[in-house]
Amino acid sequence: MTTAARSTWAPAKGGNEQGGTRIFGPSQKYSSRDIAAHTTLKTRKEGQDTQDELQRRNLRDELEDRERRHFSSKEDRERRKGGHLLLEGARRDIEDRIIPRSVDADDADVDDDEDDDDGDDEEALLAELERLRREKAEQKERE
Repeated sequence: MTTAARSTWAPAKGGNEQGGTRIFGPSQKYSSRDIAAHTTLKTRKEGQDTQDELQRRNLRDELEDRERRHFSSKEDRERRKGGHLLLEGARRDIEDRIIPRSVDADDADVDDDEDDDDGDDEEALLAELERLRREKAEQKERE
């Protein structure tokens, strides 16, 4: 059983005697939790973008240099990509001359052989159904 619900041994008294031994003067003792802690901040060291370093750097020149490098690499990528597409297009033209592509090759609407397949499937299903009916009729006659 826990002691949380039990009454106190000597119930608290109210009035002037509340608080036990009273001390009316300032205490000489203090808690370690009352002391100010972490009173100094860390400072940046050399190489961590201190104020002096930032003032000495020319940020505009650095930005322009980075942009120049980025756009030049971007143009190189586009040139390489463009050449690849040109080669691919030439290859496709040669293929078209050898094997002409159907204009409607990618259209799903133009499927003539599907209708024939549907008819064949339907006939096969009807034949299967008729066979099953005959088998059931034969079983009933035997019984």
